[in-house]
Amino acid sequence: MRKTITKKCLQLITTAGKLFKEHGFKNISVEQICSESKVSKMTFYKNFKNKNDLILYILTEIFERGFLEVDRIYAENISFEEKMIQLFTWKQNFIKEWGDKFILDYMHALPDLKLLLEDYYTKSHQLFLALIIESQKKGEVRPEIRPEFILKMLDLFQVVAQDDDLIKYYNKYNDFLAEINNFFFYGIIAGKGKNN
Repeated sequence: MRKTITKKCLQLITTAGKLFKEHGFKNISVEQICSESKVSKMTFYKNFKNKNDLILYILTEIFERGFLEVDRIYAENISFEEKMIQLFTWKQNFIKEWGDKFILDYMHALPDLKLLLEDYYTKSHQLFLALIIESQKKGEVRPEIRPEFILKMLDLFQVVAQDDDLIKYYNKYNDFLAEINNFFFYGIIAGKGKNN
């Protein structure tokens, strides 16, 4: 992380975020970011090695804020189900804020972003594993299911969440994500979905 953010650097970050929300990050160039932010390319390259470096910066900020929110939710004295509902709501609001194009670009990450995403998934898995174990002890999650199995299923759902053949059946990626979450937590038994 950069220790100091100049006014022009902040303009670049803010403008890039706005453009990425509207168009995703694959279709936006350094030239567009500089033009929209009214900052020279020289200033851009003083602050960032390239566009991927800027994307990494923005995603790192997003993940850090996200983990703060996850920590807040996990720390609340509420049931496992209520925590999951709050997480779904937060995730859906995040997707609404950043838009389908950004999220789909993120889901099909560029090679430079894979390491950051792997770190994010590792940390989120550790937090979720601890939550599952704690919730099993409280009787809120079925104790006969191994926590590692639940995490592996979550990984498989992450693969499903990137399946373009399924995504095309939904008008909004958020609707697709809600269906995945409902299926994972409530299955196919009628009347069990809570996050409609």
